[in-house]
Amino acid sequence: MPKWCKMINNVIKTGLSGLVAASSRLQVSANNIVNANSVSPTGSFADAARVYQPQRAINTPLAGGGVKTSTATLSPPQVPVFAPDSPLSDGNGFVNIPNVSLAEEIVQLKIAAQAYKASATVIRTADALLETLTEATKKSDA
Repeated sequence: MPKWCKMINNVIKTGLSGLVAASSRLQVSANNIVNANSVSPTGSFADAARVYQPQRAINTPLAGGGVKTSTATLSPPQVPVFAPDSPLSDGNGFVNIPNVSLAEEIVQLKIAAQAYKASATVIRTADALLETLTEATKKSDA
């Protein structure tokens, strides 16, 4: 396999990892938005695993190109709000909701969309370059 073919393959892999990372960012933000109004009681409670924990997607560069996406729980994961009419409110009328900022989640969605477009452009460009180099190689062999 020619060296340029391996290089193009690496560029495509980098673009694909960018697509996966953008999709992960989108999914994390969508989950945060959907669960933004989840209500839980304040204080310590036995079933903490059932309370939604908002996440943030974190991209880490990989050696040789591309990124790996992981998630981290936002800190603090819950914030108290005054909701005296809620059946889950404590004696002072407070409940916990996920620490989600809808404005920040919209920003994350926009970042994911732009990252997806950029990664798709990398793949399209690598594909066009591969096609050009393949045609040039065929002509030089003829």
